[in-house]
This record gives sequence, C-alpha cells and structure tokens, in this order.
Amino acid sequence: MGLEKFSKKIEKEQPYLRYVNNHIVEKRRPKMEEFKNNPDYEENKDLVEKLEGKIAKEENEKKEIGIGKSEARENKSKAFEGFFVLEGKRIFGEEAEVVPTTKFDDLVNKIDLVLEVPSEGKIIRLGIDVSVSDVEMNIKNKAQRVNQERINQRKIGIRYFKSILDSEIKGELKNIPRVVIVISPDLLNNFIITVNNPKTSFIAKNYLFTRIKPQLENQFVYELFRNRERIEVERLGKEKEGTYLRLRKKHQEIVDGFYDLAKEISKGAWQKMPELIGIFDVNREIFKKNSVMTPEFFEFSINIKNVLQWVSDFFEKIQKENAIPSIEGIALSKGIRHWDATDFS
Repeated sequence: MGLEKFSKKIEKEQPYLRYVNNHIVEKRRPKMEEFKNNPDYEENKDLVEKLEGKIAKEENEKKEIGIGKSEARENKSKAFEGFFVLEGKRIFGEEAEVVPTTKFDDLVNKIDLVLEVPSEGKIIRLGIDVSVSDVEMNIKNKAQRVNQERINQRKIGIRYFKSILDSEIKGELKNIPRVVIVISPDLLNNFIITVNNPKTSFIAKNYLFTRIKPQLENQFVYELFRNRERIEVERLGKEKEGTYLRLRKKHQEIVDGFYDLAKEISKGAWQKMPELIGIFDVNREIFKKNSVMTPEFFEFSINIKNVLQWVSDFFEKIQKENAIPSIEGIALSKGIRHWDATDFS
C-alpha cells in the first residue's frame, strides 16, 4: 500500500485527522503581526512568548511523571477547533463564519473561536472555547472561570479580531458573550461523522445547542445581579454627594419587576427567560440609563440578547424539523443543567 493510500485509509478510520493543523484554518487565523500599530502590541507579543514557554515547560514536567497529554489527545484538541472552522456552515447555517483567534486571545482571553452570523440586518458574534476533555467537569470549571472574570470586572472580549463577514471590523471586540463546548475524546470521531452526514447532522446540532443555550441564559442572569451590586455601590456614593437622580416611579417599577423576575428565574424558572429578555428589549431606553446598568453591561446585554435570540430560533427550528433519535455514541445526553448559586460560592 502506497503512502497516499495508507494516509487516506487512516483518515477514513480516524476522520478527525484531516482537521489537525489544517492549512485553511491557519490561513483564516489572524496574526498578531497584522496589529503592529496597536500600542500594546510589543507587550502582548512578549506575554504570548512567555505563556507559550510556561505551558511547554509545565507539559514536559507532566510528561516526565506520566500525566501529560498524549500526542493523540493533543491532536484531537486541535482537530475539534479546526472542525468548527471548516464545518461551521454545516453546523450553524450557510451564512455563518467561524473565525479562529490569535495566540494572544487563545492563551490570555481563553477564546478559541468567534462565531459570526448575519441576523436581522446585523452581525451577531459569540466567543467559543472548545476542548476535548471530561465533559461535565470541564464545562463547570471553565464556566466558573468565566464567571470569576466578570466578578473581578475583567472585560471579556477579543483583543485582536478580524471579521470575515465585515472587512471593516478589525481590532478589539468588547463585551461579547462566551460559551464552552466540550466533548470527550471517545466521542470526537462520532461527532464529526454525525455532522458530516446530512441525515444525522441535526443530532450533533442538538447536542451543541442544548449546551450553548443554557450557558447564555446563565451568563445573562448572573451578570445581571453583578451589575445590580455595582449600581447599588455607585448609588450609595452619589446619594452621599447629593448627585443621585432617581428614576420616575413608573420606570422604577419596571426595573424592580425585571429584577424580581430574574431572581425567580435564577431559582429554576428558566422557561421564563424569553419574558425577561422581552422586558429588556422593550424598555432599552430605561435600562440604558447609568443608574440602571453600567455602559459595559448594557452593551453586553444587547450582545447576549441578540445571540440568545438567534440561538433560540435556530434551536427551535432544529427540534421542529427533526425528531431527535438515540444513536449509540452520539445521543449525547440531555444537555447541561443551568447553574445554581452553589456553583460560584
């Protein structure tokens, strides 16, 4: 058997291999050198080099004691990322684009990909952190990290981004929602095969969207309470200074009702999320006030509302068009649960 036939045979048996270090993926990936004019370019370039050295050292130390990642495991992680870039249209629709991030945003901001989708005359964007690992443990750990970053008021976004859908968008993306997509090593090949088969691709989509949707809902509700805490601190300070401007009674009642509903949802009434989003959407001018939401959270709320609406519509379409059957190796559970307060205590 010639080398070429042998390679094709291996690729057929292990379909993930065609997505490892794929040249198309790397061609799409923005390079930090494209942002040389940014004032923090040199500093961030040095940071990336230090982080890469630190990661390589830690991995070598793990391998010496037999707990490091195997080459196959490392390749599967690369393949999962490459798979979303190359097959993004199969998963998220023909108009979607999946953009790989720079080394900086991968290592520092912990975002591997940015999903871009045209929706109602605008482009919505979602940061994605992909990983091949123990599913439930990894999702919870990464979700906790995202939440802690927001508690520490660290801005979540992309430092060096270059849009595929809009060539004028190049630079920093601020306050975009982010989700974690994790799959176990044993399911990766089945997942790829399922997506690439038109008759079964909806099964994999169901797997993804039952994980993406609750994470977005979680982020919106829990960040909402963090926002209220920050606003309350600012209110107390302004009241002491005599500079606090109260809302009209009618507007205050809307805000209070909004937070009461959010509290109810956080205790388990997640089916009421559309109602909460609707209140926000109809009363944007009220929530835009600095005495109700910080500018950063208002921008984040707009972004997550747009993404969540698209995700909900897409997910509903999948479920209406297809009965979700059980196929061994890819009927991939019921999705992750919503968070509760104990996750972040």
